[in-house]
Amino acid sequence: MSRFATWRRSVAMLFTLCFRADLRRSLTLFGYAIAINVLQLTATVGVRPLVDSASRGDTHGVMIAAGVIAVAVALASLCGRGFVALTASVMERAGLLIDAKLIELAAGVPTVDHYERPRYVDQMTLVRQERRVMAQMMNAMALNLQSFLYLVGAVVLLGTIDPWLLLLPVFGVPALLAHRRSTKLALKARQANAQPTLLRNHLYKVASSPAAGKELRVYGLTDEFVARHRATADAMERTATRASLRGVVLSLVSSLIFAVGYIGAAATVLGEAIDGLASVGSVVLAVALAALVNSQVSSVVQSGTYFQQVLKTAERLVWLTDYAAGATRRDGEHTPVPARLTSGIELKDVSFSYPDTEKVVLDRVNLTLPTGAVVALVGDNGSGKTTLVKLLTGMYRPTSGTITVDGVGLDSFVPAEWQRRARGAFQDFARFELLLGQTVGIGDMPRMDDQEAVVAALSRAGAAEMAEVEPQGLRTQLGTAWGGVDLSGGQWQKLALGRAVMAEDPLVVVLDEPTAALDAPTEHATFERFARIAAAGANRGHVTLLVSHRFTTVRMADFIVVLQKGTVVETGTHAELIAARGLYAELYALQQKAYS
Repeated sequence: MSRFATWRRSVAMLFTLCFRADLRRSLTLFGYAIAINVLQLTATVGVRPLVDSASRGDTHGVMIAAGVIAVAVALASLCGRGFVALTASVMERAGLLIDAKLIELAAGVPTVDHYERPRYVDQMTLVRQERRVMAQMMNAMALNLQSFLYLVGAVVLLGTIDPWLLLLPVFGVPALLAHRRSTKLALKARQANAQPTLLRNHLYKVASSPAAGKELRVYGLTDEFVARHRATADAMERTATRASLRGVVLSLVSSLIFAVGYIGAAATVLGEAIDGLASVGSVVLAVALAALVNSQVSSVVQSGTYFQQVLKTAERLVWLTDYAAGATRRDGEHTPVPARLTSGIELKDVSFSYPDTEKVVLDRVNLTLPTGAVVALVGDNGSGKTTLVKLLTGMYRPTSGTITVDGVGLDSFVPAEWQRRARGAFQDFARFELLLGQTVGIGDMPRMDDQEAVVAALSRAGAAEMAEVEPQGLRTQLGTAWGGVDLSGGQWQKLALGRAVMAEDPLVVVLDEPTAALDAPTEHATFERFARIAAAGANRGHVTLLVSHRFTTVRMADFIVVLQKGTVVETGTHAELIAARGLYAELYALQQKAYS
């Protein structure tokens, strides 16, 4: 896409968002900008008749000119107040729409592999930091229009005094070029600081979080975090300062060039006045207009720079929009997701590598997951268990190979429809700070507020006691930030388990280390309960995937898959794998020995 096409799309996108936010106020904003411009020029033009009338002793002329100037200034001030008030309103409304757009772009992509793409992370980081800048699109456009019209009006008026004065704006061109270069330098500095900004924010977040508080004190890490945070911030400041200083030098040189033009304009008009070719009012007006041209050139440059910053941020939004569209786009016909599984899920030569890397996480995996089975995934950390889970839930797409559901390619389904039929409890589960019942109920949105369904789900998850949490049971607000209660890690995990079994018709249920915060006996009892649910699920047609490091839990699975370095090395029941004396038997023996 050409630079102009990107610029045009950026402008169109922001205009659309701002007009959607508040069309009437946005149009009124432009009306105010034009009115302010006309009124300010009227007041400036009134200077010549005022001075000329005063020099002739024409009291009546002085009163009329002064009255025109006073009315114009008063109306311009009134319009200015309206402009400021409307700017805040439009920015607020546009900001809400832009925030919603960013949420949609980040969470609306069916897969999650974009979170591992460095360029995506950089672009999203910069857009988040500057999202309020985009909300100022209407303000930027209105200011540009106002400055441009004011500059043109001032130049035209100068031309009526002396045509040679029309050359004065030429001396402002270096200022335009200097600010353009300064903007590019500042932009380059911000881009260079994108990764350091992530690091600085990460250091601050960790050092100030309650979760890390204990280890910071035990290991004496506070000074180290402060030092790293300061070093990162200092490096960012040096990068920004270098760009700023270069911009200041360019601005100084351009200002000196314009000063030469300004002095020349003043000398020209004074010479004409001495020769009797111009009135005193014309001299005063010319000097005022020349100063006005100077200020308006600076204003045009500043508002142009401001507008350019808005557009650059908008270009990132366009890039994110295109990325999301590409990740979501599906060609050809879509196959409806089945109401229930009949045969199961099959993987054929499935491989996966993370975006923009050559590292193979899964390598030519072949598996059959029969309907109604509890399938356990076992292996060391980094063996590919969680990646396999994400592939089966449509969070990742295979780099090569195929995944079929009852013989139909998983990629032929609309991703969102397949994911709506998958349920999961994950090790890195989300802590939704809603009402307790809603935190579970969102596992089946149509029944989110159905208290009977929520209580039943908690009971199935072995967490029935959570329905009685003080002070209001299912109506208890979670999260201290909202005046609610905080829960222990184990309690949050129980709510995540309840959420995973809210839906009555899932096709895939994933339990990816969901009980890491629970003790071994509780975990065992929980998985026994899930095994019974899965057995009942054989009639409803779904597959249950279990990931756990505790072999006392894994052994109850119907089918065990052993992964090592991204490949499947063994499959079978617990008894079959023990008898085979392979990797599973070795790991099982080591864990038994450790527990004994």
